[in-house]
Amino acid sequence: MKAGENSATRADTTDPAFDDVVIDLREVDQGRRDGSGDGGSNGRGDNGHGRLAQGGKGALVLQLATDTRDLEAIEAEVAEAARQSTDETTEVTGSSDVAVVEPEETIEEQVRRRSRQAKVVVHPNPSPVYRLCKRALDLLIAVPALLLALPMIAIMCLIIRIESPGPAIFRQYRVGQGGKLIRFYKFRTMYSDAKERWPELYDYRFTEDELENLYYKNEVDPRNTRFGAWIRKTTLDELPNLFNVVIGNVSLVGPRPELEDMVKYYTPEQLAKFSVKSGITGLAASTGRNKLTVVEQITADVEYVANQSMLFDLRIIFRTAWKVVRGEGAE
Repeated sequence: MKAGENSATRADTTDPAFDDVVIDLREVDQGRRDGSGDGGSNGRGDNGHGRLAQGGKGALVLQLATDTRDLEAIEAEVAEAARQSTDETTEVTGSSDVAVVEPEETIEEQVRRRSRQAKVVVHPNPSPVYRLCKRALDLLIAVPALLLALPMIAIMCLIIRIESPGPAIFRQYRVGQGGKLIRFYKFRTMYSDAKERWPELYDYRFTEDELENLYYKNEVDPRNTRFGAWIRKTTLDELPNLFNVVIGNVSLVGPRPELEDMVKYYTPEQLAKFSVKSGITGLAASTGRNKLTVVEQITADVEYVANQSMLFDLRIIFRTAWKVVRGEGAE
């Protein structure tokens, strides 16, 4: 089944050139291959880029190779990396692909505990200058954009309220940086009683095959109102995300905040996504948008964490804007 609205690598940045990163997830038995302690790579990629820590036998090794190709080239690479990552999931997390959750354990505690089990550690950009510039960029863009969008937001709220009963703004807790829950704002695009009318679409239990072919958004979703379906296709439903950016619990660019019920399907390596502040757009949105599966989007999020830089963020922002204007990847 597919999930709907309520369902569901760090390279050195001292090089001014924009480097794309190819992720290759594969199982390596170092003792069986060469008996070395570093897999022959010292935890670095082909060009010496990347900050990785890797384990021994059975470890997932993240191999980085940099080049100067355009973001379009990443689409196929992310898809391939996601397929390989899915193939390895059974070896890492067990046949059920569902993490063991301790009783009384919060999402934040779960993310922290399981992240320590990762065979590969992907470190985000540690520069305080980068974080300061990133926050300044968030405010520089989000504040004027929000002020300009306020009349449109008011009109859309009125249309939503007239079309179907319920609040115009949809509020939902999502998992953000460090596994902390953040309140995320969007326009309501579904009937307010959708959970009672279509309870099967809120059953977050998936088999391995379902996970491999799972999408965050259904192309045709009965829960959507007519106006809701249109604003989802045009991405206008995410205008209230700007409130989150101004508040500061998400950034313009970063991994998409996740649904609580989906975190248990993450491998420890994929939890690196939560090591940085979440964003309203990211590498996945700037490449395949809704055409990417859940696994492909998570892979793209981890790839972003590995390559954080101001230049990378700017490229993602402009690339996302271009795709939104052209309607590419929208459902």
